[in-house]
Amino acid sequence: MPCKTPPKKFTEKFITNNCGTRTKPLCKWASGKIKFCGLHGCNIGEQPKIIVPSKEVVYPGMAKMGKSFITDSAKFIKGGMKRRSVKEQQKCLSICKKCSEFVVPAMRCRQCGCSMRLKARWPSSHCSLGKW
Repeated sequence: MPCKTPPKKFTEKFITNNCGTRTKPLCKWASGKIKFCGLHGCNIGEQPKIIVPSKEVVYPGMAKMGKSFITDSAKFIKGGMKRRSVKEQQKCLSICKKCSEFVVPAMRCRQCGCSMRLKARWPSSHCSLGKW
């Protein structure tokens, strides 16, 4: 099936990741049934889904987040206000970044609403999903 004649101004579609970054261009002129672009004559391979992140992220209520913060703060103070090492913090954050509940721009968790930069510093704090 040949491609339709392109308009004067050719635009490409991009894959949008969960974090909002744009990667590999997809061929606008490729049919969903074929894996070959009739306009450019190139093999386009498997077309991944285009994921558009939702603009509004819903976190738990303020009461739940406040209670969690106060509880974790009390444990942190009771534990002598010690911090995790930089390596441990990076390990926790790398686990978070792989999780579907992690919101990249805000560095927060949708499940508990916590700021993961802060939570990863405190050895008394743990992932609410039990991942670390």
